Amino acid sequence: MANNNTPRCHLLSLPAELRLRIYSAVLAPTNNLFLTRDRHKSYKVDPIISRSLLATCHQIHNEAASILYKENTVSIVVNINENAFPLIPKARLPQRFLEKLQHMCLFLDGCSPSWGAPTAENDWTALTALTALKTMRLTLLAAALPSRPIWEHTAYWEAAKTFGQNVLREVVERVPASTRIAYGTEEGTVERDIATRLVDQHNLAPISAYEAGEVDGESLELAASTMEVEAGCDQINS
Repeated sequence: MANNNTPRCHLLSLPAELRLRIYSAVLAPTNNLFLTRDRHKSYKVDPIISRSLLATCHQIHNEAASILYKENTVSIVVNINENAFPLIPKARLPQRFLEKLQHMCLFLDGCSPSWGAPTAENDWTALTALTALKTMRLTLLAAALPSRPIWEHTAYWEAAKTFGQNVLREVVERVPASTRIAYGTEEGTVERDIATRLVDQHNLAPISAYEAGEVDGESLELAASTMEVEAGCDQINS
């Protein structure tokens, strides 16, 4: 016999439109979620969101769950010079989340002494789970001589361009062909703030004579436009 005294969630008494606005405020307050990359601490999300809302009841879960995947751009940093671990650990982004995610910003961190290491040795498998992905922004962090644009050095241009193409190819060939890809970060955006913080962290501990920096979007787009891929994606300017 059903218990008619079970309290009803007051949120469900509100109009559907208002409920959706509340769900968005809780699960997508800035429309950007940055997943920290420190493996030595518990993985964190910035800003903090309350996913416990989804456990309130089945109806709220059914109404709100898609907001988490559709309204947020998830930003994540991957160390492309570290091939001993998966680039995107399951503990950070489980496959069931990747399969629903629609918007991602991938920070490809190549700031290490082995920045020219073969990228094919990395485990890029997780990217194949992004079956619902609609947009992706790719930004590459690299090291160069101080006070010069990252790819302006003639002596390093071809090697850097080849390295950039190899990295981009690994990503582009694994996401849906319909994914719209942008390159680099834009001034005044959350993504630019994240890139700046990452670069600053690297430069606190300089790599020999090199200085970390973000490869500009135009250089990335140029590298992407001249590379050959097995499965091309629709591309947009940064």
